[in-house]
Amino acid sequence: MAISKVIIFGATGVQGQPQVREALRQGYQVRVATRNPAAFAGPEFKDVEAVKADYDDPVSLDAALKGIDGVVIQVPSFVDPVHLRKQCDNLVAAFKNSALQLVVFNSAMWAPDSACGEFTYDGLAQTEEVFRASGLPVIVFRPTLFMNNLLGSWIKPVLNQGVYRYPHKPDLASDWICHEDLAKFMIAALKRPDLAGRKIHVGGPERLTTLQVVDIVSQAMGKPLKFEYVTPRKFAETFYDAHGHTSGIPRELYVGAFDSFYTFNNDAPQKPFQADVHAALALIPVRLTDMRSWAKAQNWS
Repeated sequence: MAISKVIIFGATGVQGQPQVREALRQGYQVRVATRNPAAFAGPEFKDVEAVKADYDDPVSLDAALKGIDGVVIQVPSFVDPVHLRKQCDNLVAAFKNSALQLVVFNSAMWAPDSACGEFTYDGLAQTEEVFRASGLPVIVFRPTLFMNNLLGSWIKPVLNQGVYRYPHKPDLASDWICHEDLAKFMIAALKRPDLAGRKIHVGGPERLTTLQVVDIVSQAMGKPLKFEYVTPRKFAETFYDAHGHTSGIPRELYVGAFDSFYTFNNDAPQKPFQADVHAALALIPVRLTDMRSWAKAQNWS
């Protein structure tokens, strides 16, 4: 039976909203599970059914899944792993109580098939396995690195000062992908139940070094940008003080995890920011957006 009614978890986030738009564009009946249904009150989402649900509330999850065929989901990153595991267990139990046909899971980044020694990535692999080991039909997507990160509050204001300051080495080669293209992959996967059990690493259509990205963004902004490499630890400290302090995670633990994560991305032989894009497109053909086209379409002010 074809999937017709889809629920999207994590829909209010920057990755979830493009998935909502893409699901609507492809003609699905769309329900979103959110702690803030008012976020979908605007005319753009007039055909979206928003229900209040919380990963910590199993009753709300069971109610949200009634009548649902397919699930699209992403879970929080960089959070307390014990709490996250409990939330994932709640989700798995609710999925098993429902009549869903397929789960499309967004890992939001690469994850290793076997332990790589990096805390964040190994933890993410364990989260994936909670869903895959459940016996549910699950397709996992592992995106590389998001173009949309460049619009984040931790980098865009600095870009407007004429500086591209980031903990990526200047020659780091990455297959940047935008949120909208990840959404294309994920929603298209709802028609591919035969891919259940697969873990699909997806990226954008071109491999760019950090300095090439700086040049592209500079042209899109119409102003010169100076690249400043900042060490992963310094970046982590600045990020925690601006954003991470509300996470409830102790500063040193948070900073250490970020430091380890970005150091791994720069130096590890696994190259998490590079994907076999052609293999992904052979499974699910979608039209991908190059960095130059994406950058030209953004509001950099």
